[in-house]
Amino acid sequence: MPNFETKITRRQEEFSLAWLYAIASAAGYCVQDVRADVDSADAQIRQQADGEKCPKLNLIEVQLKCTYAKTPKKEKISLPISKKNYDELRGKRLVPRILVVLHVPRTTTDWLQHGDDSILLRHSAYWTTLYGQPKTKNTSSVTVSIPTTQRLTVAELKKMMNLAAKGKSPKEMI
Repeated sequence: MPNFETKITRRQEEFSLAWLYAIASAAGYCVQDVRADVDSADAQIRQQADGEKCPKLNLIEVQLKCTYAKTPKKEKISLPISKKNYDELRGKRLVPRILVVLHVPRTTTDWLQHGDDSILLRHSAYWTTLYGQPKTKNTSSVTVSIPTTQRLTVAELKKMMNLAAKGKSPKEMI
């Protein structure tokens, strides 16, 4: 039988993916979850090509993390990620790749509230790109800090997707 940490980790993975689906669908995009976490990408967000206005690039890859332990402090949220994830997220890629950290309440029953006319997903998700970050001498993990101004919202996702469609680098998305 799985222990509590295994159960909560699985719930966090599923909830962060549901959060991404909600934001992307509200923005008019679709999400393809990778499920195998290949090269530190859990999902792809895709936009439909528009005939002659076909974008140069119609997708962004996403690495998802979810935490209840790391509350945003001093206008940033910090979270350790594995060295493997850090190295794969900072490397040069043809497809822009972002890290999304979802902060949820400690108690799983507080993650979501719903009524007859609404559903509320609790707390916020923040995003960054690690593209171009330096190599690290750390051997197991690297702490990443994301400004709380980089909240993953429908408007922010549309901005990122439009920049990606124009061939902009991940650094230009910040």
